Amino acid sequence: MSEVTLNLNSRPDGYGFLYGDVWRGDEHHRVNVLPPAGRWAGDLKLEDYEPHATDWVVYMDGEEVARAKERDGLLAVIQQHLLEG
Repeated sequence: MSEVTLNLNSRPDGYGFLYGDVWRGDEHHRVNVLPPAGRWAGDLKLEDYEPHATDWVVYMDGEEVARAKERDGLLAVIQQHLLEG
């Protein structure tokens, strides 16, 4: 498997999501990450996108694909998703 690179904005958008890109070789995906409730820092919450109590929720190309307990675990859960896909 090619190396996976995750690039996220350091600050959330107005809806509280961190957003960016994932690359695996020439394969590219848009990624949005919704921080857990205690770390959420948006201005407005989108309907049907409530922060989870403890999990970082990963959306890739608009679909929820993974969850991580810690921000440092995001790359690992994304890599696992790409391996399974």
